[in-house]
This record gives sequence, C-alpha cells and structure tokens, in this order.
Amino acid sequence: HEARQAVKDAGRILVVEGYMDVVALAQFGVGYAVAALGTSTTAEHIKLLFRQTDHVYFCFDGDAAGRKAAWRALENALPQLKDDKTLSFLFLPPEHDPDSFIRQYGRQRFEEALLHESKPLSHYFWETLTAGAEPNTQEAKAELVKHAAPLLRQITQAPTLSYLLRQELSEKTGIDPNNLAQLMGQAAPQRHVAAKSYQLPRESYRQPAPATLLQQQLRTLLFNAEWAEYVSFPDYLDISDELACLLDLAKLYRQRPLTAAQALEHFRQSPHFAILDSVFAHAAEADSINDNSAEKLQEFQDGMRKIVQKAQTEHINRLRQKPQLSPDEKKLLISLLTMK
Repeated sequence: HEARQAVKDAGRILVVEGYMDVVALAQFGVGYAVAALGTSTTAEHIKLLFRQTDHVYFCFDGDAAGRKAAWRALENALPQLKDDKTLSFLFLPPEHDPDSFIRQYGRQRFEEALLHESKPLSHYFWETLTAGAEPNTQEAKAELVKHAAPLLRQITQAPTLSYLLRQELSEKTGIDPNNLAQLMGQAAPQRHVAAKSYQLPRESYRQPAPATLLQQQLRTLLFNAEWAEYVSFPDYLDISDELACLLDLAKLYRQRPLTAAQALEHFRQSPHFAILDSVFAHAAEADSINDNSAEKLQEFQDGMRKIVQKAQTEHINRLRQKPQLSPDEKKLLISLLTMK
C-alpha cells in the first residue's frame, strides 16, 4: 500500500535490479522503486507498470550487465508502448548501482539524475543501434535498417511514436518513407481511383504514335556516330529490346566510325535490324536528323540520363514487388533508393 501511494505521489515508478537497491532507496525516501530481482523485465511487467503510472524509469547497475538488462527491457517494452506513456533509462557510472549511488550522493542528487539525466526510450534506442555515430556509408545504413526494422514493427499501440521513429530512420538512411515501408515489409497504403471509360467515335482519325524517348535516342545516335561515347548503362539493370539495340549500336560506333546506312547493313542479320530499319525509314520525317549542334548533344545526354533513371525506377518497383529478396538484391535496392 505504501509503495502504491509513493508511486501515486511521485507520478512515476523506478525499476531497479535488486531488492537491496529498493531497500536503500526507501531508506533515503525514494519509495516508488520496484525490483526486477534478476529476471528480465517482460512485456507483461511493462503492462502492469503502465497500469500504475504513465512514467516508468529503469535504473540498473552501471556495468555491462546492467546495460544488457536495460536493452532487454527496452525490447520487451516495445509492444506495450503507448503515446501517452513514457519510458526512460538512467545509466549510473560503471562503479555504481542505485544502492551505492544514493548512499554516496543522497536523495536529492539521485532524483536530479533520474529526472534530468535519464534518456528517453527514443534517445537510447538510436544511441544503441548507431553505436553513437550516424551511418555514413551504404553498408552502415543497410545494417541500421536491418536491426531497427524488426524492433519498430513491434510498436503497435503507439502510432505517433512509431511514425516519428520511422521518420527518423528515414532521415538517418536517406530512404523515402514509402520506400522504407516497403523494405520493412509494410507497404504504404495504395490509392484506389476508379478507372474512367472513354469511347471513341466509330470513325476517327488516329495520328501515328509519337516516337518514344528511346526511339528518338536511336535516331539521333544513328546519324551521329561520334556521340556513342555518351551512351552508358549500369550492368545491374534490365535491358529491353530497343535499349539493347541502342547499346549495341553505340558499341559498334565506338569500335569504328560508320555511316547510318553502313550501320544498318551491319545489323541486317541481327534481331536489331527491324528496329533500326524502322528508325531509318522514319528519319526523313524528322527535321533535326542533321542537327549536331551543342544544344542537340545536350538533349541527347539528357535523354540518356532519363532512360537510366526510368530503368532504375522500374528495377526498384520490381524488387519491391518480390515477396522475398536475396541479400544481394536487398543491398542493391537500398543502394538504388539512397541514390535517388
């Protein structure tokens, strides 16, 4: 009864490691402490503690064993966290436990440390996972996601805290929150828009479809062999038929300069011939086939960047849709997401 009244009066509960800590604290007027008695603080314990107060503090021994016990308490507390409850951790100097600390420094100093030097759960969470240093490499960011994701998934009753922790993980890794949700196995909500139905008149004039960006790049390169040096594409991305044609044409031009007609003849027995023949046949319709100005070159270079970016986005989407990724695929996905 006295302990419950002390908790009510103080507005907090202090969890310590041993019974002697509770006795010493009570002797110095800190009556709101309870002992873990050498057992791990379980989720059920946290649930019971939160029934008594909104503010729970942990103060274990300052040695390595005490810190290990504190991290276990944090892990077990995650499913019971709520937005209107707080959980904090006080770490004493390694040579002290709560018993020795309060005997040496007294109640006032102990409670000052408890209220002003304790670390909120979020602070302790990131400090431990990052080892006190921000992740500055792709590998460190991937490692952080690997360890943080299963822990964050356990926070199911504190939506605001969960959102803020995920937002911080997004900031620390540079991964967009929606993409991060995919990596964590929790897809962002999809917007469903009803498809509209349009009916064309029975007789209508259909203009030829405009050339795609890839077709425009093929046409430009076909008549500007010297621009082959600006055609490059990452090996890890998937290559479509037209893109393969563009890359092979650039490879040919880098080996030896040819005219458009000679290049077409070179590929006559190749699967690329139909693509190049169509591009060649429609080249006369383009006003700019003989334009090799600096502006046209810049347009060609910009086009290559857009093609690579589009291919990267499509590759990301394919990886995100796979039910399970291999370690290499997951590493590649994180690399692509942080690159965007």
